[in-house]
Amino acid sequence: MVIIQLLYHYYALRKAFPSIPNEQEMEITIDELGNILCCSRRNVNFILKQMQQEKWIEWKAGRGRGHHSSISYLADVEQLLLHTAKDMVRKGDIGQALALFNEYPINPVSKTSFMDWLNSQMGFYFEDQQQLRKDILKFPFYRPLPALDPALINRSTEVHMVGQIFDTLVKYHRESDAFHPHLSHYWEIDDSGRIWTFYLRKGVYFHHGKEMMAVDVQFSINRLRNKELRSPSQWMFESIKEINIISDRAVQIVHDKPNLLFLYALSSERASILPSDAVEGNDDFRRLPIGTGPFKLVRNDHSMFVLEAFPNYFKGRAHLDVIEVWIIPDSVFYEVSDLEAQHMKFTPFQPNEKGTDYRGVDKVEIGCHYLTFNLSKENILQNSDFRKAIHLLLDRKRMVQELGGHRFSPACSLFPNKSRLYYINSSDVYEAKRLLANSDYQGEKLQLYTYSVAKNKTDAEWIREVCAQMGITIEVTSFEISELSQPHVTAEADMILGGVVSEENLEFFLLDFFRSSHSFLYNHAGYMQPHIDQQVSGLLNEPSREKRMIKLLQLENDLRDEYAVLFLYHARQSSTFHTSLKGVSLNSLGWVDYRELWFAP
Repeated sequence: MVIIQLLYHYYALRKAFPSIPNEQEMEITIDELGNILCCSRRNVNFILKQMQQEKWIEWKAGRGRGHHSSISYLADVEQLLLHTAKDMVRKGDIGQALALFNEYPINPVSKTSFMDWLNSQMGFYFEDQQQLRKDILKFPFYRPLPALDPALINRSTEVHMVGQIFDTLVKYHRESDAFHPHLSHYWEIDDSGRIWTFYLRKGVYFHHGKEMMAVDVQFSINRLRNKELRSPSQWMFESIKEINIISDRAVQIVHDKPNLLFLYALSSERASILPSDAVEGNDDFRRLPIGTGPFKLVRNDHSMFVLEAFPNYFKGRAHLDVIEVWIIPDSVFYEVSDLEAQHMKFTPFQPNEKGTDYRGVDKVEIGCHYLTFNLSKENILQNSDFRKAIHLLLDRKRMVQELGGHRFSPACSLFPNKSRLYYINSSDVYEAKRLLANSDYQGEKLQLYTYSVAKNKTDAEWIREVCAQMGITIEVTSFEISELSQPHVTAEADMILGGVVSEENLEFFLLDFFRSSHSFLYNHAGYMQPHIDQQVSGLLNEPSREKRMIKLLQLENDLRDEYAVLFLYHARQSSTFHTSLKGVSLNSLGWVDYRELWFAP
């Protein structure tokens, strides 16, 4: 019998006789036990035998039907729960272990003890295998990552993890504001700006052993062009006319019109190169994808996400051997990652609150949390006075102060520096009341959708309560991001509360936010969509980066001034690490590059 089922039966027996102390003999019949356990006499005997083998009870059988037998309880229920939970963690079933604390009442002191123990299991460990040291880093994260198909990623954590597993043809470096060779060691573009030729490195291997060739590049980019796949970046590749394989390591991409932003699209993690022989017909590819990156994904489920260093990585092997990400539900994530135990060597998204043995790195994210209005719906949202009234009701500074946490500063832009220069607290309840009266709002209920993250739910409830004080009725519903991104769900929402974080390339970040097929802003833009399309289309053949950025920032202003989107606040991401962990620096997504991490003895 599975130990969890046996524990359930033992708990039922102890609950039935709470006043009977351990090791005190108690008379009882098999039929009475059957009523308590809701099973047959045969199953009762089987359960009792299992409990005896575990030394949870002492059982003395009576002779003959109806004769009393006796039972003595030997095990403490709470200690059994703790022991079982720890055993599950050791076997990698963290989710099931934590579920025990929801299923059974347990003393808060015992729960704290378990959390301290769980903390101690994370951090830096090494194992000796065949006289070689294996370096392992374990840390918690609050949700599983079941969907890692590069073409479909739409959240910063997934983007980061895909970057550890895959590679792109070129890399953009923000420091030099230039594209650098990566899987492609050289490329050229003809005078027309339509024909791009990429020359591939030799000796680059996928994790399953296949060498990367031109056919893999052709396959990966053609896949992005496929409208049925619904990649958020599909629009960036729709100008491609054909992809020709010149040789095993040379590929030519022909556009039907010039596209000077093509390298921006190719440097995105969505344009990661996939193995042409391991995607189609592979139902596990989204969960366990195969790339050429510095780490190979070997486990990905509801309890654990495990990366192993790829020894044949073309840019050099990672220093760490294994990265274990333990999936801890949102409700207990911060209990685990509060660093009370000294064993925790690295916690993402946590500020430094320890002593001299710990260091913290943090940065304010480029990007912000925002609220869209669905201008495609024929309702009160078409009224600009109503949208402006909500804008005036939402005091961003107060929101940051009251909700705290990672919320750092009020926003009037996607860019913190721009917000710092131009943000003015325009909150005005009296003007909002006047505009609301002019809008002819009749109290109709509006649907505010967001995705299922605790901080988003908190933000949404804050917005709902503020609006309710002015008589605006809002119903909040949260979805998994994969469901919220479905066109029919996005279209149902009157408002969507979301957040966006910049990748390395700021231009691509803006283009993606304004024009991606999964962009909540674009899908809610309604009558503003033609304006977005026109502005973005004009950038594809603009050679001046400065002029492109000016136009993109003006588009941001246009959407803000139309109250198509309300920028709410900027967030600050922090990571805390022990001084023995080296190579730590936060990337634009608030994560660290695992390939650069190493531990000093």
